Amino acid sequence: MKSVIVCSDKNKRYWSIHPCLSVFICGILFLNFPIAAKHKCLSGDCRNGKGIASYPKGDMYTGDWKNGFAEGKGVLEYVNGNVYIGEWKDGFATGKGMMRFSNGNLYQGDWSGSQADGLGVLYDKSGNVIFSGIWKEGKFISKLLP
Repeated sequence: MKSVIVCSDKNKRYWSIHPCLSVFICGILFLNFPIAAKHKCLSGDCRNGKGIASYPKGDMYTGDWKNGFAEGKGVLEYVNGNVYIGEWKDGFATGKGMMRFSNGNLYQGDWSGSQADGLGVLYDKSGNVIFSGIWKEGKFISKLLP
């Protein structure tokens, strides 16, 4: 029998069938909004250039901007201690990147639409591999064959 783990973020609920993956999925889905809306530019050019912006919940983005959206390379530091470092497109984590979770776990790999998507590896805080292979929309799909 598979257990179902439910994670909550206010009115949103996410589920996972694996306890290790639930931490990953809960963390990944926090990225699922474009880095543009309701930000306050603290320094630089947060429209078209390099800048630092804060968000209502206290999250901070430092990096490249295009048309008011995160675009290029940047770092998003969450109030909860999670940190995403990587590539952005139209305000979403897209391309190569890594997310260090506040519990010490680390995902490194491909992103699309601010979710793990493509090849990637999830490590525990000691550096041991939890999952390695193909990800789709924030979920682990399959191992790579040797």
